[in-house]
This record gives sequence, structure tokens and C-alpha cells, in this order.
Amino acid sequence: MTTMPRRPEAQSDMPADIAIDAVRHGDYDQVVTLFAQLGTAYACDPANPRTREIFNLYVDDDRKHGFVARLNDKIVGVILFEITPVLSSTFAHGRNDGLAVDPSARGRGIGKALVRAVMERCQSQGLGARYMVKASDPQVISIYRRMPDLEERGVYFYDRPVN
Repeated sequence: MTTMPRRPEAQSDMPADIAIDAVRHGDYDQVVTLFAQLGTAYACDPANPRTREIFNLYVDDDRKHGFVARLNDKIVGVILFEITPVLSSTFAHGRNDGLAVDPSARGRGIGKALVRAVMERCQSQGLGARYMVKASDPQVISIYRRMPDLEERGVYFYDRPVN
């Protein structure tokens, strides 16, 4: 399992027994179940071939990605996202397609750690790219606003580079 490096300020946010790594094909059932816990708008039929086809994009596609937070063998958090270039040598646009944390694991910094893993992925895309994301969901905005390494400007949040 590849564990994503954490920014220094993230070290105290999340328990050491939780590891963040890339989503895998075998995570399908747990990820679909986790999103269903967000309510009917996020529930999808795991037996539907289209559901699996879309999930597989986050495992196999060059622009779509996913990270999961694992506590032993249980997935307790997931973020699915896409990174697209913008006409800027400084920013990459991160579009979060979904973020879910198991209700029993909330309040432990897992959502923030998953967002930070996306920020690190943006930075690894080359050209010193930084994370820029547009947010409209009130719960997601609340998470972003509690992260000192993100700066809010209008409907966008930008990461503050670590020096």
C-alpha cells in the first residue's frame, strides 16, 4: 500500500492508524456503500454495469483519480476527483466529484487529509501546479473553511504553498 505523504500541519489532524492511498478496483463495494450513506442523491445501484464503469474511470483514467482512507481493511473515507490544466503555469484545477467519510469516523480529520492528498497530487502534476477547486456544497465548504492551508476567494479555494 502506498501511503501519501502528509503536510506537516496534517500530521496532527488524523490518527496514525489511518492510511491514505489510491482507490483500487477491489474497493468498489465499500466506496459505493460509503457514498450511499450520504443520502439518496448519492446512492447508486452497485449491480448496474454503468456504476462500475464510472467507478473504474477513477482507477484507470489519466485525469480522474480517487483516494481512500483505510482503517485496517475498512474504507472510512473516499474522495473522487479530476485534475485538469488551466491557462496558468501556477494552478491546476481540482474538481472534487465526491467526498464521503463514514459517519462513525467523522471528526477525526479524514476529510481534510483526503483533500490534502488531492492537493499533493496537483502539485505532483508538474510546473509547480497548485490546487484550485470550486465549491458549492455547504458541508464541503465548511471543511475547506476549517483548513488553514486553503484560501477562499469567491467560489474558489486555493491552496497556500508549503515553504
